Amino acid sequence: MFRKKFLILAAALFIGEGFSLADSRLQILLPEKLGPTEAHRLWAWNLGEEPSDVVVKPSTAATVRVEPGEAVEVSEFQGAEWAEDAAVLLVAAPRNFDPHELVIDEARVTLQKERRRLRASVQRPPWAAGLLAMAGKGHLGQGESAEVPIETDSDGRVRLAAALEKGSAVRVVVKNDQGEALKSFSMTSGAPVRLQVDLGSAEELGGTRLALQVHSGRVVAGLAHRDGGGLRQIVASSVVCSSSVSPSNVIYSGSYSYSVSGCPANTCGELNILRNGNWEFTGTWICTDSSGNATKGPWNWSDKASDETGDPIFIRWPGAGSPTTDNTFIIVDKQCAQTYRDSAGGSPPSNFAGHATDNTWGAGFDFGGQCTCYFRDLTNSSLSTYPTASVTRVDRWYVSWSCTVPSTISGHQYDWFACCHDGNCGYCTSSLTFTKP
Repeated sequence: MFRKKFLILAAALFIGEGFSLADSRLQILLPEKLGPTEAHRLWAWNLGEEPSDVVVKPSTAATVRVEPGEAVEVSEFQGAEWAEDAAVLLVAAPRNFDPHELVIDEARVTLQKERRRLRASVQRPPWAAGLLAMAGKGHLGQGESAEVPIETDSDGRVRLAAALEKGSAVRVVVKNDQGEALKSFSMTSGAPVRLQVDLGSAEELGGTRLALQVHSGRVVAGLAHRDGGGLRQIVASSVVCSSSVSPSNVIYSGSYSYSVSGCPANTCGELNILRNGNWEFTGTWICTDSSGNATKGPWNWSDKASDETGDPIFIRWPGAGSPTTDNTFIIVDKQCAQTYRDSAGGSPPSNFAGHATDNTWGAGFDFGGQCTCYFRDLTNSSLSTYPTASVTRVDRWYVSWSCTVPSTISGHQYDWFACCHDGNCGYCTSSLTFTKP
């Protein structure tokens, strides 16, 4: 039995060949249709805050109780199911799979005093930030597949990052030069999730290509690559010439670069970019090598005077039909989000709501942005509640937020405030302090 504690922003995970909805349960059929001949093991994660029952189906059905923060291996199975609304992750993996090789996004928000204001700052793994940014570029939907050359991270390992919607079913297969399956994973998600899995070293895998097949739901996926430590997005099989921004499409600090791969060799192409709503075209902007690859940059975040969005960005190559790369984008975010309270005061107030803004052409609230309400009992400092706010999107740079107010105690003093961030940082509302009569 393997235990691990998770701080959940979004949770759940992995895939199955047969995936169907029956009797309000998500059902998986494993592992006989996975393709490889090697035996598989089934792992069940509970990433929620309540215990979950996983029904395992060998010759006689058995129920396994999975506690919050717990992962359980279930062997000798033919299928499994769990309640549709349970935050449960099931992984069918090769027998040598180590659950420590799978990492869930554990983004954390910290509050810091900055003069008279509170500032919320977000820390998340670079690969998770990359997935959030790539979501704006596209996804693989039900029935779609993609097959790409295997790439390695800076340490020679092959790492797949994926963001799955609730109800997604995905199959991941490592293939050799002849297209034969060497290793596969089957993953089914009971809730949204951002994850990264270490598939092994390129030498251990012995394969040259990675295939993804989406059986239901939607997935955004990418392979870690050594150039800049970013992610190379996996897109539909029909796209043969790709482009990417490293280390992420949304830049909050540091430097960044742009690269293309698998494009016409020894050729110079024209940059096409919609920058802050205006098209720009620059001829012979990037030139590929004999392998069809090229990189421009790096450029510095600090050199930009204000927020900037380039969406879309692509390269147009000379030749019949004016071939292009796929579209990508970049957002250089310079300013933190601002949070405002619009509801009236009181002792206590009957409601707690407001809005938040981010500078136009910045990241806004579409790339991991979130709002949180903080209700602190100053009389009893051990009592605080931090519920995630209900957010209504007006546009990328403007959202409305609200939270259900908690119960209060007569004679106690309270401090209420809210903080929205743009995926990186944000300023909180001023404190609403009162004593309940």
